[in-house]
Amino acid sequence: MITLRPYQTKAIDDVFGRWLRAVLRVLLVLPTGGGKTLISAALILRLLKMGRRVIFFAHRRELIKQTFAKLVRLGIPPELVGIVMAGVEGRCVDSIAPRPEALSDDALWRLWARRRPQAPVKVASIDTFRNHARPEAEVIIVDEAHRALAKSYVDVQRAYPAAWHLGLTATPFRADGKGLGDAYDDLIVAATFAELVEQGFLVAPSCWGSKLKANLKGVKRTRGDYNADELARAVNRSELIGDIVDHYVRRGNDAPAFCFAVNVEHSRTLAARFIEAGIAARHVDGNTETSERDDATAALRDGRVRVLCNCNVFTEGTDVPQVKTIILARPTLSEGLYLQQAGRGARPHPGSPPFVLLDHAGCVTEFGAPQEPREYTLEGRRKRDKTTVTLPPRKECPTCYALVPSAQRTCPGCGYTWPAAELGKETPKEKNGELELLVAGGAVNGRALAELTHAEIKRLKEWSALVEKWRVENRERDANGEPLREHGWILYQWRRTTGLDRAPKGSKIPKLTPEEKARSEERRTARRRQPVVADVHVAHSSLLPAHGPLETWEL
Repeated sequence: MITLRPYQTKAIDDVFGRWLRAVLRVLLVLPTGGGKTLISAALILRLLKMGRRVIFFAHRRELIKQTFAKLVRLGIPPELVGIVMAGVEGRCVDSIAPRPEALSDDALWRLWARRRPQAPVKVASIDTFRNHARPEAEVIIVDEAHRALAKSYVDVQRAYPAAWHLGLTATPFRADGKGLGDAYDDLIVAATFAELVEQGFLVAPSCWGSKLKANLKGVKRTRGDYNADELARAVNRSELIGDIVDHYVRRGNDAPAFCFAVNVEHSRTLAARFIEAGIAARHVDGNTETSERDDATAALRDGRVRVLCNCNVFTEGTDVPQVKTIILARPTLSEGLYLQQAGRGARPHPGSPPFVLLDHAGCVTEFGAPQEPREYTLEGRRKRDKTTVTLPPRKECPTCYALVPSAQRTCPGCGYTWPAAELGKETPKEKNGELELLVAGGAVNGRALAELTHAEIKRLKEWSALVEKWRVENRERDANGEPLREHGWILYQWRRTTGLDRAPKGSKIPKLTPEEKARSEERRTARRRQPVVADVHVAHSSLLPAHGPLETWEL
């Protein structure tokens, strides 16, 4: 039995709130493992009860199968769901079978996945759909929506200009730095990685680097990331491959692992080296037969395989909660690609060892650990002031190669202590709610980083996170037409969570602009509920399950 979590219920309400206020194109951000498929399935059920026709788009067979299974388990009859994907049968034979919760995704798919051209809900492959006639629809949902600027997705938006659009993604980033503002009008963060870890819905990794590093000097860039052919030549070296295997033996807890490689040759080489070391491993790539790929993931789940090496196969749409070691063997300039890969080990699983991230790609030092705060925006990568650099979220211990927070003085892995002079090279300041570093000359109240205690740095980071939360929530309230929170909310939350009456020294207290104050006061004075669309035709209501409040829906 699975029940919608509070943040999932709120996310659905927030999406409908935007749509009913004529914000037609909404992007919903939720970390890998946060339940985007469940949110979309529950949202589709509500839309069906409103008489809306829905098309759900995905780019991979696994995502389409997962979504279909979630819809059926939620109680939507299979005859209301049509599949638009090559290889799916057209004959509408609806078999009598046990209750959906007793069946696997594969069994549900074999029994009930059909084309059903007249069904009010379509679950469609974006590649297949572009070659088909456009069915009528009032709502368009796109999974892995960080791809939304690709031509096939742009064509879909143009084909349905008056529809409600929803994009779902864990990583609203593009390697080329472009934002998704051309595809969506507003962004909702349903929950952050850290929040889901705190609530017990995700697991944070311990992160480890390596002594051996690939020499990437001279590797060219293509479309915002390393050129794959040149990168493969740089990393597919015997000493680096051997180090990856040794690292897994020492740090991987003998846990089921995904190993992400640069290309097919690199992945095959890694798998062969693991096997030579006596570790059960397999290789999978985009040309692997579906049945063989399914057997490989099944083998990882049941213990027949320990390490599954792959090239661009398990980055998205893969749910194997038994995986508790992630091996990053592919250096990348894409924060989104890194977070997608790292997130494959974050789902909790009873009896599993701790989640370990073995970083042979330099991603953690470049982008920070998955659980660290991030800014999400539709505007794309911000241009940085040339006089400043962002605080490196993680540094590597020179003794055991643990990747620890930059401000930490003692390594939890081996006890190594960084010299004060080394810590004092960089000095923090607060800017726009984020802790940043000046290259030289900066300080907090005239004190360099080496002079600040760990507790003081921790307080500054906590304050910065609280200020950013205030900004994010006020953006959402503004988009919803609600009164904005004054800066006193920050002080109240600070007092409630820390017991301190004042903000930390060296910090700033942001305030609303005069325009924001006036807008907020006007809303507060005239506050009233937005009218709800009342006369809605409910199609297919006799086939749909009866449910109570949204948060009590069960699978």
